[in-house]
Amino acid sequence: NSESVFIINPDDAACLFKAEGHYPERYCVPPWLAYHTYMKKPIGVLFKSSESWKKDRIFLNQFVLALDSMTNFEPLLTPISEDFVKKIYKGIERSNQGKFTVDLSQDLFRFAFESICNILFGERLGLLEDFVDPNAQKFIDAVYTMFKTSTPMLNIPPELFRMVRAKTWRDHVASWDLIFERAEDYVRSFYQDQKMRSGDAAYYPGVLYYLLHKNTMNFEDIKANVTEMMAGGVDTTAMTLQWCMYEMARNLKVQDMLRAEVLAAQRDAQGDVKKMLKSVPLLKAAIKETLRLHPIAVTLQRYLPSDLVLRDYRIPAQTLVQVAIFAMGRDPNIFSNPEKFDPSRWLQEDTYFRAL
Repeated sequence: NSESVFIINPDDAACLFKAEGHYPERYCVPPWLAYHTYMKKPIGVLFKSSESWKKDRIFLNQFVLALDSMTNFEPLLTPISEDFVKKIYKGIERSNQGKFTVDLSQDLFRFAFESICNILFGERLGLLEDFVDPNAQKFIDAVYTMFKTSTPMLNIPPELFRMVRAKTWRDHVASWDLIFERAEDYVRSFYQDQKMRSGDAAYYPGVLYYLLHKNTMNFEDIKANVTEMMAGGVDTTAMTLQWCMYEMARNLKVQDMLRAEVLAAQRDAQGDVKKMLKSVPLLKAAIKETLRLHPIAVTLQRYLPSDLVLRDYRIPAQTLVQVAIFAMGRDPNIFSNPEKFDPSRWLQEDTYFRAL
């Protein structure tokens, strides 16, 4: 066990992130770190720290987070979104009732995996078709198992599970093994096929193409980072969309307003999705509101590089400080009527903490 300080105030969180310096020292999920260490697997930005973390992060930012780069993703994501909607409509048509009840969780996971792979490799896997590639489905299932088996090992040392060969540890290892195996297959297949081409300005070949051609990151580091992006791009996207749909279903007025905004933006932009995205403030606010109520992580963590004073308390260097973002999002001192799903709160000019 290690001591930890939890903070909830946005101003305190700002002080924490200002104090982290150029090399933030983040908390690594124990079972994930144990697997990578014990199995001697290469690590990407998720596990790296100090200079090596910053070097990889700056390099990846150019192709993953920079605004200019993200515009390249739209042509890759739009057809996937359209196919997902068509899949839902097919289900409605088959019901012959004008409506149907379905568990969308698996479809959302497939949508998310199809999306991240198209961004990385510039090609579709066909996960939204009637027949799904068993290998792709195994990857999705492995990501789910990896997260599920992580929970018991958050408070009990993973080494203990490993020493007694507990089923939790064996399943955790098997899921990570499959994640690495499938990711390496995708990367090597991409590397060896005929898509290593250039010159077509209208053709975006995917993030991996640029990572390989820049010759800045070695092949092992590329594989590690692509593996982390593949695994990290599935449940995060799928669960956020599922919570957003849940909140929309409970708030039909917001749903109607959002639909009207999207249809108006589509009409004004004449179908140009890039232009549409600049005219849908309520849509962006709805995603923020979803993440306020249902954040991907319960906390954000940092180890202090030096002593820090918060609220007249001195927190020693190397203490783990956790920003309780789940509690923060539901604190009435920060958000009025916090249990209410209200995207419009993000559209008010005087909104406190609007930049979150």
